[in-house]
This record gives sequence, structure tokens and C-alpha cells, in this order.
Amino acid sequence: VMCFTDAGIPMVVEGEIHRSLSDGKKPVSCISVDERYIGACAADYLLKLGSFSAYGFVPCRDAHLAALSRLRGEGFLRGFAHRKTEVRVFVPEDDWSASLERWLKSLPNPAAVFTPIDRHGREVLDVCERAGLSSPERISVLGASDDERYCLTNSPELSSITTGAEEEGYAAAAELARLMRTTG
Repeated sequence: VMCFTDAGIPMVVEGEIHRSLSDGKKPVSCISVDERYIGACAADYLLKLGSFSAYGFVPCRDAHLAALSRLRGEGFLRGFAHRKTEVRVFVPEDDWSASLERWLKSLPNPAAVFTPIDRHGREVLDVCERAGLSSPERISVLGASDDERYCLTNSPELSSITTGAEEEGYAAAAELARLMRTTG
């Protein structure tokens, strides 16, 4: 991305990690969503569903999603802080799937689990199915991103928090148009 910013071409980048590129000297802007807010919305949604015996968070296992996962996880945990409700965080061992199965089986039922992206939510539901843990009766899983490929294509369907990606795209397009008008 740095080589593009040096060219002086108007550009809009997405994500908090690129905020330093927007130094005011180059025609570069940064658009990002509040990842912690997405996690807090997940906590609020699950708490409004009713009384679960346990709440859990399964972080992303992909290294390139670590920052997003951490921020959404922080928001999720913060959403429970004032309620004095414990949230169990999954810490994987060598075999991710086997350790996730053991962890899910250890949760008091019914349990609600949040994953920061829908693809991982689908993986959690798949592990539940292989382990004989019915969903949503024993384990309710909530993802984020509202990605239809993972939410609607299997049974059970995955519930998901909308992250505002479409609105973020419109905001980025409007900002790029502004940059192009003012950089002539």
C-alpha cells in the first residue's frame, strides 16, 4: 500500500491498521468500522435472547484475522463486564477441531458462543454436529459479517451480526469521490 500512497493518487483504504497512511499530506483517507462495537452488539444480542448457562468466545484461528478477532473479542467481553457474567474464551491446543470439541462439551448447557466471523461460526456448528451437540438447543452459535454463504446454506442456519460492510463501501466511494474532486 505504501508504494501507492507515494504516487499521489487519491486512495481510500479500509481498516484501522492503515490509519497511519492518512497523514494529511497525501490524498489518502482511511475508512474503518468499530470492531469492538460489533463484539459488544453480539454480547447484547445474546443477553437479550434469554438466560444461557454459559457464554463463550471462539477467536479466529487465521493469523491474518488476529487483529479483527482480538478487537471483536474485547468488545464481546466488555459487553458482559458490567453484568458480572463469566465468558469462557476458547484457547486451542495442537488439534484445533478436537480441542474445540472438548471445550464445547465442557460448557454448561444451554450455551451461547460468539465467533468473530461467520466462516468460523460455521466451523463451530460443524464441530457441534460431529460431537452430537445439538444446535441451537445445547449450543447457540452467533457469527459476524452476515455472510450468506455461511449463514443460510447449511442446517442449522447460523445467526450473524451485520458489520456494516455495505455502508462502509458507500462511505469509501463517497470519500474517494471527494478526494478526486479536491486533488485535481
